[in-house]
Amino acid sequence: FIPAFNEMLRRCRIDALFPTHDTVAEFFANHRNEIACRVIMADDETARICREKRRIYQLFKDCPFTPRTYGTLADVDSYPVFLKPNIGEGGKNTRCATTRGEATHAIALQPDLLIVENLPGEELTVDCFTDRHGVLRFVGPRVRSRVFYGISVNSKIMPLTDEIRAITDEINRRLRLRGLWFFQVKRARDGRFKLLEVCVRTAGTMCLYRQR
Repeated sequence: FIPAFNEMLRRCRIDALFPTHDTVAEFFANHRNEIACRVIMADDETARICREKRRIYQLFKDCPFTPRTYGTLADVDSYPVFLKPNIGEGGKNTRCATTRGEATHAIALQPDLLIVENLPGEELTVDCFTDRHGVLRFVGPRVRSRVFYGISVNSKIMPLTDEIRAITDEINRRLRLRGLWFFQVKRARDGRFKLLEVCVRTAGTMCLYRQR
């Protein structure tokens, strides 16, 4: 792949690359020195951390915006709970379990599912850009108005609040981010936003802010 890809980069005179898929981003983070253009993204360790939701939640476990997670179903004290793969994207193989029986069945079929508190409120994507010095240059929240196969296909810009800005600053402080990246949050029952994931790539609907 790499020799053929590099030939295409040279032929098309490509100067810089921004990954647009989670698996692709991890690949380019690990092979950036072999690519015939500048790969603008987080370092390989940050890419590995962001690929696993378990590692993200562990990194931010002391923050108020991190959702409650359960080690086993025996630890769950109320339902519903949300189940999602440790490594995944696009909402694949996720589900809301309203009873212990539903959760037990889902985990039996897919043992790597994380057990997370259910977040019933609105969901946001926050588009970001961090420069080569680690300085956060842009933060743009948007509402995921309509979602198709886990991808936001209808999105509206919303004002940047102090709460969202504080979450963004903390993520940028703890991870070595660079270039385009984004994270997703969802409102908990108490109205506060909780972190769903952090991705070190260009978001599909980030074009909304780019075009503005």
